[in-house]
Amino acid sequence: MTFDGVILYKVSKTMTKIQNESLRQVYQKDRWNFFFKFRSGMFQISLHPEWTFLVFRERFTPGTSDSSKFLQFLRSRLTGAVLRSIEQHGMDRILSLDFEKKTPFGEKEAYRLIVELMGPNSNIIVTGASGIILQSFKPRVTKNRTLLPGARYIFPDKNGVLITDLTKESLESLIKNYSGNIETAIIKNIQGISRKTIRKIFELFELNPGELESRNGSAIISLWKVFETLKKELENEDVYVIHRDDSSEISLLPDKRYPCEKESVNTAIMMVIESSRLHREIESKRALLLKKLQKEIGKLEKLRDKLLREKSQVEDYEDYRRRAELLTANLYRLNEKRETVVLEDWNTGEEIEIKLDSRFTPAQNAQSFFKYYEKAKRKIKQVEKRLDELEKKLGYFLDLKEILLLAEDEKDFDAVKEEMVHTGLIKESRKRNKKPPISGPRIFNINGWTYLIGRNNLQNDLLRKQAARNDIWFHARNIPGAHVILKVSGRKPSEREYLYGAALAARFSKARYSKKVEVDYTEVKNLWKPKGFALGRVLYRDFKTITVDPETLDVGEVKEE
Repeated sequence: MTFDGVILYKVSKTMTKIQNESLRQVYQKDRWNFFFKFRSGMFQISLHPEWTFLVFRERFTPGTSDSSKFLQFLRSRLTGAVLRSIEQHGMDRILSLDFEKKTPFGEKEAYRLIVELMGPNSNIIVTGASGIILQSFKPRVTKNRTLLPGARYIFPDKNGVLITDLTKESLESLIKNYSGNIETAIIKNIQGISRKTIRKIFELFELNPGELESRNGSAIISLWKVFETLKKELENEDVYVIHRDDSSEISLLPDKRYPCEKESVNTAIMMVIESSRLHREIESKRALLLKKLQKEIGKLEKLRDKLLREKSQVEDYEDYRRRAELLTANLYRLNEKRETVVLEDWNTGEEIEIKLDSRFTPAQNAQSFFKYYEKAKRKIKQVEKRLDELEKKLGYFLDLKEILLLAEDEKDFDAVKEEMVHTGLIKESRKRNKKPPISGPRIFNINGWTYLIGRNNLQNDLLRKQAARNDIWFHARNIPGAHVILKVSGRKPSEREYLYGAALAARFSKARYSKKVEVDYTEVKNLWKPKGFALGRVLYRDFKTITVDPETLDVGEVKEE
């Protein structure tokens, strides 16, 4: 989330409801988050290095609070104090909140709470009426400022015109008089605009930085029109929430390339924060389950390599049988013990040298060769049987890994976890209050046709068992992926229904990012599961194959139930 000066400007305008109200309580959640509660609402300050923001909420209960020395200081000085004014430092990411408090003796004390939202350097500073620092969340000393108790607070240097005061003439002058990178010129000379925001502007409106740097008149006019739009957007409390594939972000301007929602700035901030929280939780769960699964895959791969080595060591067992037969056929002229013997191979007509154990007679050596042959032959069969079983198990685990990589939400992870418990990869919890079973497969309705997609291999098997004989089954060809069932209900699907089914099977497979994905499909009656097959594995006949590019079809616009 890009929380720059213009977003803080909008947030600060929504906080007028708590002006002239007394601060009831200060809470702290974890190390980074502070909540300041008033009668008409509460504002939250996050100093997390990756997620710095300030948001105002009218109704919110933070629950139990953590404790720290800084929290105790905030409570001792600000609890009961009246918030008299809220002022942003220019259009920078700095907000000053002036408090006034009466002492038990009726005297007035003034405090200023200064919030600096600058990524890893974010801070909360409390000063007295004279501007002397009383306490700071992060005591720091830099070349230009000292943020220690007893030092005078100095605002960071900030040059440039406010975006609200920007004119066409001042923009033209800025661009014409600044040599070098145009992004840097705008950031340094127009307050409230971050580098990420200006890049977004260039991208959305297809502005060429090179043309601006070359002082192209039409490019400057196009940029001014963008800033006119931005200035108008600053007059209201709304922003746009842009939903990308794996994240959401806030923007003053809509982005036609992605789904957008127009929301009040505080609602938008919480939507993005919640989206980020869920994404982090999902990735954390994915990493945990992947670690367990990869550990098992690693064990199987090591065992496979060991078995392959054992097999390679006895793969010459047929040679021993041949040597034994040659020796046996020539025993009539081989009586004495010896180290080697040269015999003619009647199959090739060539002479071969056979090494013998000189402690034993040729007949005894022949018997030894026959015994080795029989033993090696049995071992080869055993190893091949174990390898076949191991390959099936390994294939199943790789399928499960792909399903885990495809997981998108809580239901998906619950489904994968359920399967891992079922297969013994995870020990089942002994808690009495077990979670209710997951709701079931994904369901897509497209033009009146219903598609069911398994979230795990247990569901894939269940979908097949519960499907009608004439329902259509789809699966990406020869690669891990989900089973897709098209419910026919007595109707005859058109080519479009087959395309959608194939696109869904491609999307929920390992080949989801490929441009050409082969998908097999057939009626459910043509599927069968041999005894001993792993979960989600089937054989099928009388199938057809269709090649699809899931990105070019309209499946992405179809909503899941």
